[in-house]
Amino acid sequence: MNIVKKNVPMLRFQGFNNEWQDKKLEDFGTFKNGINKSSEDFGHGYPFINLMDVFGKPTISNLELSLVNAKSEELELYNLKRGDVLFIRSSVKREGVGETSLLLVDLKDTVYSGFLIRFRDSMNILDLNFKKYCFKTSKFRKKLLSLSTTSANTNINQESLSSLFVSYPTIPEQQKISTFLSLVDELIENLRLQKKALKKYKKGMMQKLFSQKIRFKDENGKSFPHWEEKKFGELFTERNEKKENKECDMLSVTTNVGVIKQDTSIKKDNSSEDKSNYKLVHKGDIAYNTMRMWQGASGVSSFDGVVSPAYTVISLKSGDIGFYGFLFKQPRTIHNFYRYSQGLTSDTWNLKFKHFSEVIVTVSMDVKEQQKIANFLYAIDDLIYAKQNQITQAEEWKKGLMQKMFI
Repeated sequence: MNIVKKNVPMLRFQGFNNEWQDKKLEDFGTFKNGINKSSEDFGHGYPFINLMDVFGKPTISNLELSLVNAKSEELELYNLKRGDVLFIRSSVKREGVGETSLLLVDLKDTVYSGFLIRFRDSMNILDLNFKKYCFKTSKFRKKLLSLSTTSANTNINQESLSSLFVSYPTIPEQQKISTFLSLVDELIENLRLQKKALKKYKKGMMQKLFSQKIRFKDENGKSFPHWEEKKFGELFTERNEKKENKECDMLSVTTNVGVIKQDTSIKKDNSSEDKSNYKLVHKGDIAYNTMRMWQGASGVSSFDGVVSPAYTVISLKSGDIGFYGFLFKQPRTIHNFYRYSQGLTSDTWNLKFKHFSEVIVTVSMDVKEQQKIANFLYAIDDLIYAKQNQITQAEEWKKGLMQKMFI
């Protein structure tokens, strides 16, 4: 008769056949809430790990830390050693609570925030690098979130964490798993660095192109005409068409992505049911957030649709709209939008078309040069988009591996 082993993962390395163990965290480790201090204790004293030092960081080694005034007994009580795991105790976003960061080194005379909970494996059951992954499995996270409580923030306490079970194999298998997943993490990080380098290259090229430090030649190898000073009011008209009874997609304008369909946004749709007063946007128009133009909230629309009356819609009189879409993202242009915005405080600053039309810019008036610049920058955007797709695919691959390599 074949004995069916139940407590094993779907995917394993060769040579490992034993069942995994399940153990409560309180049975082999201890938890300790972090230190709480008053505002006057910060800015001097000893290194202090706060929430933002942990959030989104799977490991901690050497950091530039803020300081807090701590007594000798507090340094001992809230000390941090290699192999300690810090859990986020409280988070504005539910998915952030219980996220972990692993200490890779001893941190001498360093304490940690009361928004964090320290877990210390006192029996050395878990391999150092295995701890980077075993607390991030879907099974562990699902159970942890089920024990969390939500008021203003989502919280988890020591008692709830202590009751959680973690599944683990022998140390050699733990090491195999963590070594392999570390290589996957390295691949993902390299892709992220490549994307970051592309974005930096694009930013540098935009600065050089719009400052005319780099100029394209025409098809005959000759220079394009000199750029001219223009007011935006000479280049654009305001579109004030209303939706009325037309069926249209609801659009939104974001700082990073530009114009998107509202149904693809993660933001809650707070638009009015009566959209008869909403503004029509035609494909090729630029829509911008009237109260956030000084932050770069604009974009060229690839869709026909509508936006709320809080947005301004503009149409280019002649030229290449992509050229102006990129120009609007230039720091110098955004600074001018800030200068021309009206209002007493940042909460009320707005740039309506009347004031937008007075902004002065230096631009190429040759549509072929505009197209060359826009097409060049679009090509870089395509590379960035492709790199992001690679990152997404690699992250999904890792997620699938985690589901199969853990119980």
